[in-house]
Amino acid sequence: MSGTLKEPPRWSARRWLYALLAAFAAQVGLLLVLGLRPHPLPPPFRPPTRIVPASDPRLERQIALLPWLRDPTLFVLPAPQSFSGRAWLRFALLERPLRDWSEPPRWLEFAEQPCGTAFTEHARTITNRPLIIADLPLPPLTGSMLPVPNQPVGQKSRVRLEGDLAARAWRAAIPLRGWPHTEVLTNTVVQLAVDAEGRPVATTLLAESGLPAADLYALREAANARFEPLRRPGGTRAPDPRLTWGRLVFQWQTLLPAAGNAPGPTP
Repeated sequence: MSGTLKEPPRWSARRWLYALLAAFAAQVGLLLVLGLRPHPLPPPFRPPTRIVPASDPRLERQIALLPWLRDPTLFVLPAPQSFSGRAWLRFALLERPLRDWSEPPRWLEFAEQPCGTAFTEHARTITNRPLIIADLPLPPLTGSMLPVPNQPVGQKSRVRLEGDLAARAWRAAIPLRGWPHTEVLTNTVVQLAVDAEGRPVATTLLAESGLPAADLYALREAANARFEPLRRPGGTRAPDPRLTWGRLVFQWQTLLPAAGNAPGPTP
């Protein structure tokens, strides 16, 4: 005996093919033998009532002759045999024939006679005038117009009553004076409440003049003003709570400041 081992012979391609075919045949046989068999399906359900369309005219006549079909409640739903059949289930289709229609082109007429008449009339009425610069007025000179106030600066100071207080007379006139200032002073407006005896009970500064001294002077003189008392109803001496409201408008006279107070020249 020799000590070398012999290798087993290798399978040929034909032998492998036969082996695969045998394995596939064995699997198909097992599926056919051991596979589940389909159970028979139950018979379809057949209701005892059948609905058959009455497409035959003879069958329709037989159904119409049945006595139990004369009940009007059986034809509540739309049916050709009921009133709905005569009303809207049986109708004739509207036929709309289509026609090929065409119209020949109609061009707008162009009137050649009045062409250019409007321009000719406009050109005839135009007159060319020469542009004469010397006939135009001269432009105003810059700085030649000095601002002049509506009222003269040197007018005297005065006071004016407005509102319900204007109907009551003064007992004594308010002394007024002019105020030196570098600019024109505006009006000082003081609101005033006067009791039935003619004495001021409340004063309020509504508008300033631009000079605090003039405004304080107006408030002081408004508080010292006196008016005629009101007549008491029925001649009684009871206190009268009535108040009269109004405004005192002080229009001040603006005086030129003294020469010593004038501002120096601008460097």
